[in-house]
Amino acid sequence: MFAILFSKYYLEIKWSLFFLMMSLSWVWAEKLCGLHDIYIQEHAMYTNLMGIPAVLIYFLAMWEKRKNLDNVMSFKQAFMYGLSITLIVVALSPFMTYISFTLITPHFFEYAIQFSVKQGYMNSKVAFAYFSLDSYILQSVFGGFIIGLITTAITAFIMKSSPISIKKNVNQDA
Repeated sequence: MFAILFSKYYLEIKWSLFFLMMSLSWVWAEKLCGLHDIYIQEHAMYTNLMGIPAVLIYFLAMWEKRKNLDNVMSFKQAFMYGLSITLIVVALSPFMTYISFTLITPHFFEYAIQFSVKQGYMNSKVAFAYFSLDSYILQSVFGGFIIGLITTAITAFIMKSSPISIKKNVNQDA
């Protein structure tokens, strides 16, 4: 049963794991660069750059899927494929978030709370609630789903085959 499911969704699983490995690598790189302690004031700006490799992974995944479909892929096929990747990533994101903030950068929340309170961005009660593992797990699930849907829709629109090539392929099969 597992082997059948794995073979059917091999590409989705493969690209989801690439995405998760990129995410963990990004957190590790941020930590090494000091964005989780010494330069925490810069964290909010640089962490958003992770969107670039994230979108690139979606494009590469859809490009490979389209190649496997003889370069003919409708918007619906592309969207469903991207949605599958998003759902796998979202399902694994609590685990990834746990690894990120307990193994890779266990003191991030302490530094983020100190910085936010010191700068007057939040009072300590709000900062403790926001910068916590539970809060970040929820953010990774809900934020990941919403951003994944948006990325999927845009990527699917760009990567879909033109209607002419889809029609030509259907006529060749007849």
